[in-house]
Parts: sequence; C-alpha cells; structure tokens
Amino acid sequence: MFYLHHNNRSHHNTANFVFTIMIMMMMGLFGSSRMIIRSDVLHVVSFSCQRSSFGRNRVGNAVRSCNVVRFMSNTISQDSSEDSSLSTSLSVDGDSQAFATTYHAPVMFRECISAMLDCERGRIRNTAGDEGQNERLIFVDGTLGGGGHSKAMLEHMQSQDILIGCDRDPVALETASVRLRDYIEKGMFIPHRSNFRDLASTLKNVCDRNGEKIWEENVAVDGLLLDLGVSSHQIDSASRGFSYSRSGPLDMRMDSSPTSTQSLKASHICNEYDENSLVVVLKTYGDEPRARKIAKAIIDHRPHETTGDLVDAVSTVTPEFAKNRRIGRTATLARVFQALRMVVNEEDTSLTDALAVAAPSIVCPGGRLVVLTYHSLEDRATKRVMKDGHEVWQAGSSSSRSLLDKKARPMRIEKDLYGNEMGPPRPWKTIGKQQKALDEETKLNSRARSATLRVAERQASL
Repeated sequence: MFYLHHNNRSHHNTANFVFTIMIMMMMGLFGSSRMIIRSDVLHVVSFSCQRSSFGRNRVGNAVRSCNVVRFMSNTISQDSSEDSSLSTSLSVDGDSQAFATTYHAPVMFRECISAMLDCERGRIRNTAGDEGQNERLIFVDGTLGGGGHSKAMLEHMQSQDILIGCDRDPVALETASVRLRDYIEKGMFIPHRSNFRDLASTLKNVCDRNGEKIWEENVAVDGLLLDLGVSSHQIDSASRGFSYSRSGPLDMRMDSSPTSTQSLKASHICNEYDENSLVVVLKTYGDEPRARKIAKAIIDHRPHETTGDLVDAVSTVTPEFAKNRRIGRTATLARVFQALRMVVNEEDTSLTDALAVAAPSIVCPGGRLVVLTYHSLEDRATKRVMKDGHEVWQAGSSSSRSLLDKKARPMRIEKDLYGNEMGPPRPWKTIGKQQKALDEETKLNSRARSATLRVAERQASL
C-alpha cells in the first residue's frame, strides 16, 4: 500500500500530476489495481502481479514499485508532512542497519517494533491523553541475541515501560547486557537467561531493579518477539560449528558453555546415528531430496569431528554446480547443517512449546505475537499456530508434538448446524499478511532475504 500526494495549489502541479498518472498507466502500474482518488491523495491498493499479453510481468508488488513511485511522487509534491500516518506506511528512508553490530544485524526491526507497539493497550494509551500516559507496558524479546531488536524497541518505549530480553546463550546475554547497560540502570531493560520454550514458567521469577517480582500472580505481557534465526555471531564463529564455510568443531549447540545442559552435538549424530535415522533427520528438518545418498556418504566417511569432515563427505555425492541450484553443493550443505542444528537444539519441540504453550500463556488479550522465521518449516508452524492455535495435533495414528511435522494436522474443530465453531475461541487473530524485507535491507544484509514476518493478536478467552 502506498500513496501519492497531489497539491492543488497551482495549475503547473496539476499538469504534472495528470502527466505522471498517464505515464504510470502506460507502464501497467494500475493494470489490476483498485484506485480511490480524492482531491489530495491518490490511494492505490490491491496490487497483484500479473502478466501482460506480451508475457512480461506487470509491476504489481508495492515493495518492488516503491522506488518508481517515490521518484514520481517527488515530482508531484515535495510536501510529505500533510499526513504522517500515510507517509509512515510508505517510508523506507533511514538506515535499515542502524542497530546492527559485528555480533548481529537485526532483521526488519522497523516492522517488528511497529507491530509490538501497536498492541491494544498501546493503542489505548496513545489515544488516552495525559491521564493514560502513566500506563506501563511490558514486552518480551524471547530471542535477545545481540540486542538489536531490543535496542530499537527501547528507543521507542516510554520510561515506565519494561522490556525483558531472554536468551539461552550466555555469551549473547552478556553481549546484549553490556550494549543495553544504560537501559538496565533506568530499569527499562531486564536480561533474563531462559529458553523461549520455558518462558511460561521462568518469567514468573523475573524481578525489577528493586528486587521486586514484576508479576504477583499470572504473567501478562503486551508483546512477545521471537526471531528464530541464528545470529550472525554464531554463524561467523568457527568454534560454534554452525557454518559449513568455516572449519571448526562439529558442535552446533546454542548453549556450549561449561554449565550447559545440552549434551548432544552434531558430531554425535553424524558418528552414531544409523542410515535410516539420518535419512529421517535430513528429510524432516532439511527437506533434503537426496537424503538417502547423503546419509550413506556420512556413514562411509566416519568419523566426523569437524565441519570440514562433514563438508568433505557431502561433497563426494553432491556436484559443486548444478542446473537446478537446489541440488548444488552450497544449497545442499545449507540444508544438511540446518537439519543437524535443529535436532541438536531440539528446535522442533522448542518451537512447538513456545508457540502453542508459552505464547498463549503469557501474552495478555490484545497483546502481540511477532515471529520472524527463516525457512519454510518454521514459517509453516507459525502460520498453523496463528491460524488454528490448538495445542493438540495429530499425525496419522499417533500424536505429534512437533509443529514441523508435515503430516501433522490440527484436530478437527466441532461446529454447530450453522457452521459456528464450538468450544473455546481460537487464541490468536492474524494481523495482516506475511511480510518480507525490503530490497534496501536485503542489499545490505543478505540474510534478511529469507526472513518472513508474521504477526498475531491475542484474543480474549471466554
């Protein structure tokens, strides 16, 4: 969605406006759009990407058309302050890497922060006037990482608000705490070591800077942010074993500290799992089309102690380049490492617990669930929960706790004679459609290219 402002102050501007519209119509920008024209605003919505009779793609995506429209709108009007709410939805100005560090670059931070702050209590506070400005909002960043999203969030929060940053990785928690120490001193930020799957139980014990528990009874937050990607620091650190492009120990544990309770490493899977088990891992968590062949190669080249050992094994059965890039070496290695990482860190059940159990328990009615995913398995699981919101799933004849299971489907919902659903209401209402990073951001941060953002609002229970 975007807007073109038209200034009626002179015939010259009017002529420019009409000329620009004619040019855009010839380009096909309005070929499948619905337009609402007012004296001050041309509102273009409902874009769809279609093909013309000449077989060329029409410019139908608002994000792809943004640069063209921005150039033309500058010709029409230099005054973009007439309606700040409209310009906000279009604006892509500013540095998309403003909160990036060498540790990690937060993805789509503007979209995430906007979704979190637009919770119901936030909207009420914004319209309540002076008497409602003392209302305190509480947010949770369930995947703190380098603290980029948290820092952006804190800069837009009011002084009485609180943000709790959680991470299972002690290195990430320490790094973010140093970066956000000013907000810790102000009492606005509270670092908390926890896996996001356990937030429903661990948040009960969180205290403010005065040592007092934030919640006396039930935990209730106004927004929960989950960025499910691996941080740039973890990928770039060879000692963590997440990257196939850097040689290091085949570890892949999110918490590799001496006090870690994680015992399973990627090397254990590669050296100890039988062929059928490896095939299940590669197919389920990597969607690998040649899982059997790769599993055999891993077994034939044992033992595997480093990431280089695994790369060499996979390379024996994978061409460096292929006509279909999906079966090329780089894409195959990415899927293999992803599958191992997800098993090592129990990301399937962790995600299920976080989305289907923890989130509905801690987010208050009107609060927001904001989730960034980086591959289709996670995105499909997130979409399922936001749409259906059921904790019980079935996969064939046996129940499955994993939302990543392709065969898993939500339990059948009972309906009355009129088609109304019976039983408790669904916990979430989806807000808008999925969002992707703008071209300006992906050019600066290639890892944002695969990111998908979904937002849902907590519904009140009966």
